Amino acid sequence: MKSEYQELDNIVLTMDEVQTDPVILTYLISHLLTRNSVFHQPRVGCVKCKSTGELVYPQSWIELPGGWVVDLRLNQAFNTFDRYPQGIFEPSSYRNLQYFGMPLIVPEFELSELDEMTDSMFSKLFSLQGMDIRVSGGRYDCI
Repeated sequence: MKSEYQELDNIVLTMDEVQTDPVILTYLISHLLTRNSVFHQPRVGCVKCKSTGELVYPQSWIELPGGWVVDLRLNQAFNTFDRYPQGIFEPSSYRNLQYFGMPLIVPEFELSELDEMTDSMFSKLFSLQGMDIRVSGGRYDCI
């Protein structure tokens, strides 16, 4: 993994504890990336396993520069435990997977709304990680 994504991957993998819809999880991760000035493109669509022909729809993920992807729900979507990557990975390393999708528009949320969507797990996760999330100008900062 690219060293610049290693710390981000640790944070993203922590988000896996949030038991919520994949699209909501994509919103949460996108908000963190936006607040930390990480260029990214949220997407929604489907993922195909080329060897079996199995298609998972709807699926959401985030594309990062250099062809990297953030996807925490791939194994869950395919009903597998450890067969597919989780977190930040290069899809080109998994030639059996094919992503199809379009840009996903992520609305702006207040910290209270993010907590409401996750039963307060959003704030709890980051306080456990030693991060401080502050509301700033109607948005939150992850420090």
